[in-house]
Amino acid sequence: MRLDPALAIPRSVSAVDIHLMPGSYHTEYVPDDVTMGCVYDERLRLSTFGLFGPDLGDIGRSIAKFVATRFTNFAPARILDLGCTVGHNTLPWKETFPKAEVHGIDVSPPCLRYAHARARERGVAIHFEQMNACALQYPDESFDVVFSSMFLHEIPKKEIPLVLREAFRVLRPGGLMLHMELPPANQLSPWDSFYLDWDGHYNNEPFYRSFRALDLQTIVTDAGFATDRYCQHVIPSWHALGSKQWRQAIDHVLPVNDERTGRLTTGIRWFVFGAKK
Repeated sequence: MRLDPALAIPRSVSAVDIHLMPGSYHTEYVPDDVTMGCVYDERLRLSTFGLFGPDLGDIGRSIAKFVATRFTNFAPARILDLGCTVGHNTLPWKETFPKAEVHGIDVSPPCLRYAHARARERGVAIHFEQMNACALQYPDESFDVVFSSMFLHEIPKKEIPLVLREAFRVLRPGGLMLHMELPPANQLSPWDSFYLDWDGHYNNEPFYRSFRALDLQTIVTDAGFATDRYCQHVIPSWHALGSKQWRQAIDHVLPVNDERTGRLTTGIRWFVFGAKK
């Protein structure tokens, strides 16, 4: 785990998250503090009603298993999780691709310390590093997968292109970028779009609506990816269905415009977009 003193007071990538949690993600009360990592872990457990699985890793697990099942010849050697917080969705990538070197970055020291301890307690080797996703400190073409979950709608609209361009830069040819996110407004019914706008407003989410207004294929191609390499998927929850039913479900193209997509409800499904380089 690497912490950078220059990032001890994070820039907007984490500062905007103050609204989500008392004290925000990055507050430190004592040296080597892990308080906010503990708070985040428990807050997510309480607020997701068991839908994210017993270890809260259902998003990462569902998506990693989807990649392994759908792209059977794809064997990533290095995987990067952007905005990993305490590593809930980072560890399942190592679980699914045990030979891969997996990295998780965030700007929050308390969350990274907690993530490191949590991974070691589970016997999972993850490289956690303090880093801003807008300016990755990795060489060009150094990863096979760049992933994030519930991250892009937490940052200002102007920073999203920076993150996507950095993802393109660090991906190797043939690499895969995937972001689990809120479904976009232009792919939902007026009612479902209104519901998410309502939820964002009353949950004090300042960038929810502006993210959902984006044309995802446009921002991905503007980052450097070829238009015909854009992809998006609706992936069922591994935890909700179990192994057998989940494998049957991914044989079907699931609709974006569904009340289970990106909503905390029984049978939740994850909306994912990205591209292959």
